[in-house]
Amino acid sequence: GPLIGIGKPALPVLLAALTNSQPRVQGMAYSGLTALGTNAASLAPNLRCLLAHPDFETRGRAIALLAGVTPMHENPFPSLLALRADPAPQIRQWVVSGLSLAARARSVDSPGMVEAAAVMAELTGDPDTEVRRRAAWGLQHFKAAAAPHIPVLLKLLKDPSDSLRHGAVIFLVSLKLRLPEVIPALAELLADPQPYIREAVAAGLREMATEADKIQPGLIGSLGDLGKDRYEQKRLYREDYERREAKRLERLTAKPEAKK
Repeated sequence: GPLIGIGKPALPVLLAALTNSQPRVQGMAYSGLTALGTNAASLAPNLRCLLAHPDFETRGRAIALLAGVTPMHENPFPSLLALRADPAPQIRQWVVSGLSLAARARSVDSPGMVEAAAVMAELTGDPDTEVRRRAAWGLQHFKAAAAPHIPVLLKLLKDPSDSLRHGAVIFLVSLKLRLPEVIPALAELLADPQPYIREAVAAGLREMATEADKIQPGLIGSLGDLGKDRYEQKRLYREDYERREAKRLERLTAKPEAKK
């Protein structure tokens, strides 16, 4: 809206609107601050105060905003991790989403990534199903910092929740760790009752074709057409991205033509 266009001068107004009595106003303020991102970094102390607000939705939005406004060189995780055992499952759900949001935007060596990844792995065992689901999906955003928690994901491959199994598959494939224990565990899900999980597993195994056939000879050949289209789409997208990125870097590094 117009306030976003004003930029930093609008921050006090947007902050006050977060606790407005009208839900629509609260939502607009949240959207505005989200769009401003790190330009709203000066509000971090105020947002931390809102973590104790009696309204769940206000607390949750403060969690998500802290994850998004904290500058890349700073550690956004401590305030969120302090709420990981909050008695309200709604707050723990926001915490997991906030951890994922912060991790997705950061490199693996950013401050706090290792500690936050350990907590995210811990939250895959939360009593609340939605917290577990978000944690399983969110671990992938911690990249190699989540590698020590592979056993947690292998356990989730056997979870009765379809969403948790699917999230564990996506993470294990995205991490690209060709560990001997990963490929057989994924292969077991080729018999999963859910077609979309079987498809995701097959496409992931195709990405690990060389290692997969060493560990389980003939595994890739046994897939038939399962996961083939999905694998090809991903491969073509990756090639197109790499081609566009190479052209972009070429333009950035090209020497200007000498004037005649």
